[in-house]
Amino acid sequence: RSELKTGVDTKDRAPAYVHQHMVLPMSFVHCDGRESQQGMSKSNQDEAQAVVKLVQILSAKIPMQEIGVISPYAAQVRTIRGALGKVQGSGRVQVSSVDAFQGSEKEAIIVSMVRANASGALGFVADWRRINVALTRAKSRCIVVGSITTLTRHPLWRDWAGFATVHNQVGPVDWLAWTGRDLEPLRGNNEAARRVAAAKEVFTPAEKLPPLPLRGDYPTAKAPVTSRFRFDPNAPAFVPSKQAEADAAWQAPTAEIGTWETLDWDSPPIFEAPPAVLRVHPHQGAGMDLAVTPFGMRIDLIEPQPGQPDLATGDWIVEIAGHKLTGGWDEVEEAFGARFADGAKVRTEAPARQRVRWPHDVEKLAQAAEDLGARLVEEEEGLAVEAPAEVLPELVKQLDGRY
Repeated sequence: RSELKTGVDTKDRAPAYVHQHMVLPMSFVHCDGRESQQGMSKSNQDEAQAVVKLVQILSAKIPMQEIGVISPYAAQVRTIRGALGKVQGSGRVQVSSVDAFQGSEKEAIIVSMVRANASGALGFVADWRRINVALTRAKSRCIVVGSITTLTRHPLWRDWAGFATVHNQVGPVDWLAWTGRDLEPLRGNNEAARRVAAAKEVFTPAEKLPPLPLRGDYPTAKAPVTSRFRFDPNAPAFVPSKQAEADAAWQAPTAEIGTWETLDWDSPPIFEAPPAVLRVHPHQGAGMDLAVTPFGMRIDLIEPQPGQPDLATGDWIVEIAGHKLTGGWDEVEEAFGARFADGAKVRTEAPARQRVRWPHDVEKLAQAAEDLGARLVEEEEGLAVEAPAEVLPELVKQLDGRY
């Protein structure tokens, strides 16, 4: 409702100079690189290289242990970690998912948004709650790395760009471009620069938006603002190549895919582990990559520090502090976040699997499984849907009925 204000104004902050083009507390680095599919997740190599450069720049003024890198995609977390491996001392830089950073903060935060495609598909990056968590982990400097041309096709990012351009509370923002080797100011008559200029005119002021919902999508204004730039937020971000058109085709929700059949497979019995204790360090957070699902929080990665001796990668956290995590995506995330604390008792379940026949379009089947909160995994015998045993049969029925 625009009632929560920052306690520190831009003019009250200490000078944040770290680079000739980065003198403000907030920066956006535009990358032209395209996203790529990495198994069941996504990555963006161009953004990863930009992150490496940013870490090198920041480390000249900020200790490595006070730099954090966040991405909503596990594949991008792995890509960035691999790219940073060549930078001396970068092992002290925390690179994790949004959920792993919940409850912790760093002096400087770099957020890699990953999504860059012809269709404007954003996935997790369109979730305003996750973006809110990611952008508020920084104490003094926040750098967003992403594709302006893709992100601003969504009202959330169009409004953010417009607000960040005209409001001193957020910056103003250093708008930069990654050249492949270095940073330079975003300028010229390119599509990204035009979209930033236009967003200033068409963004929806907070007072014209309904309150942000605890559940549901980012709202849009009832009466959109008219732009003297004649900015069309739904216009293609760039002229797509044949490969881009092919990418867009498989992402389209109306696309048809081949039929697939489930194999007879008795679900294994449900084994309930005894309650485990969650570790949450005041600076390192829980040190886990977690994925929200309608039936619990899936553990995708456990980092060495602070360590989670009672938990295992691949398991689902199905209960926290005596509260069962069910009801839907938003309900699970809200309930988990409200009870997320050091020493909280959690109950986990190991995943169960049900084999399925190999479809002619694995990526679409993987996305369909992710949309339901499950995961598609590859075994020696073929493909399998993975989820907690209690919900697995119903999920397979839904997938079978849908496709």
